[in-house]
Amino acid sequence: MELNLPDLRGQEPEDAKQQLRQLIRGARDRLSDSQVSKAGQDIRDRVLEFAADFHTIACYVSVKKEPPTLDLIEALYQQGKRLLVPKLGSKLNRDWAFYAGRDDLANRSPNRPMEPSGDALDSSALAAVDLVITPALAVDRQGNRLGQGGGWYDRALPYVKKQTPIYAMCYTHELQQELILPTDQYDIPVTGVLTPSCCFKLKDSEFQKSGILPA
Repeated sequence: MELNLPDLRGQEPEDAKQQLRQLIRGARDRLSDSQVSKAGQDIRDRVLEFAADFHTIACYVSVKKEPPTLDLIEALYQQGKRLLVPKLGSKLNRDWAFYAGRDDLANRSPNRPMEPSGDALDSSALAAVDLVITPALAVDRQGNRLGQGGGWYDRALPYVKKQTPIYAMCYTHELQQELILPTDQYDIPVTGVLTPSCCFKLKDSEFQKSGILPA
């Protein structure tokens, strides 16, 4: 699948981001259930190998046609990893909680991803993790991540220790090898990208691949 995005850097960043989000969401909506399922299997297998040496991981819980993470999270948990996943806290704060198995996940808030039942922890809990996996609609070679627009991860990521790798997850065709995504002062760049086909570390504004770059 190809995704050709326009260069909108001459526009106001938020206007440009909204246009790109609409285009990418439309492309995701056209993915078949079997394509999404296959991507989830590939993500699980690839990231399990990549994350072998990490012990405490913060990871998003996928919804709709986001790159699937439910099988990955459960597999990491079965390996003995500690996992922090998003949870809606008191006063609608966006917090975190420790994953306690697939059966503990439930839809606890309308229009939200499934959440664990454990105590809500604020974003300072991210200081204890040694890998962060965030969702992304697209990522460019400078580490700029296009999110869904809520800004939650950009507010949470400052709590992550400086040496902790932050990897964004997207579909392989959403990697932007040429296009530089619009950004604003609140955007926090990532240090790598996880896709169904490869794990990439960003270095010197280039994707350092552990597999084959998409054509």
